[in-house]
Amino acid sequence: MFGMGVAAIIVPSLLQRIITAFGWRDAYRFYAVAVLLIAVPLLMFFLKERPESMGLLPDGDVTSRAAVGTIHKDQGLAWSEVRRDRAFWSMISAFFLLMVGLQGCVVHLPFLLHDRGSTAQVGALAASCTGAALLIGRVCTGYFLDRLFAPYVAALLFGQAALGMLLLAAHGPTWLPFVSAASVGLGIGAEADIMAYMTSRCFGLRCFAEIYSYLWFGFVISVAVGPYLMGLGFDRTGSYRVPLLAFVLAASVATMLIARLGPYRFGPQKYSSSALGSQLEAANP
Repeated sequence: MFGMGVAAIIVPSLLQRIITAFGWRDAYRFYAVAVLLIAVPLLMFFLKERPESMGLLPDGDVTSRAAVGTIHKDQGLAWSEVRRDRAFWSMISAFFLLMVGLQGCVVHLPFLLHDRGSTAQVGALAASCTGAALLIGRVCTGYFLDRLFAPYVAALLFGQAALGMLLLAAHGPTWLPFVSAASVGLGIGAEADIMAYMTSRCFGLRCFAEIYSYLWFGFVISVAVGPYLMGLGFDRTGSYRVPLLAFVLAASVATMLIARLGPYRFGPQKYSSSALGSQLEAANP
């Protein structure tokens, strides 16, 4: 996820310059060519489908390829169980509520700054600040998730994202929007990472892809709904203040939902050396 943060720093200002020089259509063409010539070949040649193909177990534990093949990989809950689970609906609601506000802020940030008298280049610079914070959020979230209880890490990051949106609603000195943009970026940088991690810890790996796809579906819907609600609120009230305050409330509810999730049901201890030995012994009596 590190690459998304780097791109979020570089691309807004770069594309703003291309748009200024050549127009937005050529900027889209430039971006499309970059994806085809750089991103697609990297995926084709270097993407690995499963940890077993590299002689690894989930969570990075190392073992022989022969041993990997004998381990039961379906530890976890079935989708039929998950869809009746309170934790699942708390997670999908929390991620949706937070991301509605964050995406609304990110998409409308240049317009919000322009409405307050800033130039397009300042808006691009603020977007780059969001990208820099997103990059920090990716790295720090991964570090803390390996060491601390994920719902508490998520609640802390969700709470600071709510604070960032609250600051964005306030009229203040020229540096305040950049601080707000950074807080929003931290929230975006944390959410997708936490979503995948908590899916594996709460529901296991048996139906990980299906469960995560439903959570991601809610994420994608929020990406569409957030900017629309932000624009609708501005059109109805003539200001971004009302939708921003509504997003702060939604993020606060998301923080409470995520903080109240119960303990992990599945984790790296499932793949400890003792557990591995027991599974191998059972598989090869």
